Amino acid sequence: MTLFNFAPTAFQNLLYQQAGDSEILYFAGRDRTINSIVLLCNGISFAIQIVVFLVLGSYADFGTWRPNILIFLSIIAYAIGFGWLGVHTQDKWQAATGLYIVGLIAYQLCLTYWTAAFPGLGRNTRELREKARAFEDGLISRDEYDHADSMKRNELSNVSFYVQSVGEIVILAVIVGIMFGLDVNASTGESTPYLIHAISLMYHL
Repeated sequence: MTLFNFAPTAFQNLLYQQAGDSEILYFAGRDRTINSIVLLCNGISFAIQIVVFLVLGSYADFGTWRPNILIFLSIIAYAIGFGWLGVHTQDKWQAATGLYIVGLIAYQLCLTYWTAAFPGLGRNTRELREKARAFEDGLISRDEYDHADSMKRNELSNVSFYVQSVGEIVILAVIVGIMFGLDVNASTGESTPYLIHAISLMYHL
């Protein structure tokens, strides 16, 4: 979640420091505003995601590769998070651009493969196994089994996202409190290292 919560802020902060009052930087062959650079990076990220999902998307639902792919993507995401520790001065804004784009891709892929695990997890619960046996014995209809499967899948997903969201709020509150305790608003330049260390702290937690 750090690649989604803190990385965009750190990235834009570095861009504004480098651009100064003009808010213009040379990027992708021409001078562009900060907003244009951020939007273009988002577009590049989503375009790459489309290609990756066309190649790897089916493995999220079929076969046995999903756990391995998710572990590999998680390692990449962690590496990007720690990579931000070396990018906290305005002259490294181009490196931050790369980390931002790849980070968005890694975050979305991890989220997709993680979410795709819920149907399999639901069908391996004791309740769904009993429903499957009942369906095989002709005690319930296909529609009844599909309804039970859908409800269990949604239950696991909702509980998981609820616990994640509550935990995320607590961690974000702690980190924001630490940042303000260190006077993060003293200047734009001074706030960047705090944002970068916040990214790292989120990964440690």
